[in-house]
Amino acid sequence: MIDKSKIPDEAFYVLNKLKESGYETYLVGGCVRDICLGKTPKDFDLTTNATTKEVIQLFDHTIPTGLEHGTVTVMINKIPIETTTFRADGNYSDNRKPDSVQFGVSIKEDVMRRDFTINGLLYDGEKIIDLVNGLDDLKSGIIRAIGRPLDRFYEDALRQMRCIRFSSQLGFEVEFKTFIDVKSCNTLIQKISQERIRDELVKILLSDRPSEGIKLLEESGLLQYILPELQECVGFDQHNKYHSKNVFDHILKVLESTPSVLNLRLAALFHDISKPETFTIDENSNCHFYSHHKVGADRTREIMKRLKFDNETIDNVCILVYEHMFGR
Repeated sequence: MIDKSKIPDEAFYVLNKLKESGYETYLVGGCVRDICLGKTPKDFDLTTNATTKEVIQLFDHTIPTGLEHGTVTVMINKIPIETTTFRADGNYSDNRKPDSVQFGVSIKEDVMRRDFTINGLLYDGEKIIDLVNGLDDLKSGIIRAIGRPLDRFYEDALRQMRCIRFSSQLGFEVEFKTFIDVKSCNTLIQKISQERIRDELVKILLSDRPSEGIKLLEESGLLQYILPELQECVGFDQHNKYHSKNVFDHILKVLESTPSVLNLRLAALFHDISKPETFTIDENSNCHFYSHHKVGADRTREIMKRLKFDNETIDNVCILVYEHMFGR
C-alpha cells in the first residue's frame, strides 16, 4: 500500500535512526494519508516516544520549533523532518490550543488526540498501523472525526474548517455525525484568529472543488461568521433575465470556472459581493446593481484586510473586482 519511492531518504534516515536507538517511531498524519492516496507529500512528520532532549542529542542539526509541545525539527540535507514526542493534550479552554501537554503516553493516546481518522494513520517503515479505522474511511472517501466530533471541535475550532477543506481538496464526503457537530458548534469559529481562518480559506479556494468547499461553509453555518458579506448573497434573487441563478449560486459557478490562481479565485469569490446592497428597482420595475463593481472593490478591501491578507494581494484582487464589469 505504501510506495516507498514517495518517501525521501532523509525521512527514512530519521525514522530508522530513532528506531535503531530504541525509540518507538512512526511517520504520521498527512504524509501517510497522501502516500496511501498515491500523492507525493510536501512534508513529513514523525511521532516518537523519544523526548525532545533525546532527539536533539541524536542529530547534528535540529531546530527547537515547539519544545513546549514536544516538537523538534530535524534538518537532513536541508530537508525538515518534524519530530514530536507522543503526547496527550489537556483541556482546551480557548478552543485553540491545549492548556497543558502530557508526554510519555502510548501511541494509542497520541493518535486519539488527532483530528480525523484519515490523519491518524501510522507507518513504521514497513507497514501501516491503523488504530482508528482510517484506511476504511480513506477507501470510502469519508472525512470522520476521531472519537467524539464535538470533543475534537471544542479542542480546536479550526478543525471545523479543516474537515471542509479536506473535503474540497480530496473530493471526500464529510461523515454525517461529524458535519452535524460542525453545525451544532459553529459559533466557536469566532474564537479563531483571522490569520488561521484565512489560511484555511485559501486552501479551500485553491482546491480542485472550491465551490463545493464554499457551499459546505454555508451549509454548516460557518460562512456567516467567516464571510458575513457573502452570506448576504445566499438566495438573493437577481431579478434579471440574464442571470437565472441567485447571487450566491452565480458566484459559485464563476468560482468553479476560474483557474486555480489565488488572486483570480479571490476575485471570483468577491466580484458580485456588493449586489445585495446596491440592488434597486426603478419606476419601470427594472432591477439594477449600479456601481456594484466599485462598492464591491471597497467591500473586498475591507474583507481582505480583516483576514490579514498582504497589501499587494489586496490591491491586485480589488483591481480585478473593480474591472470585472469592463471585460464583457
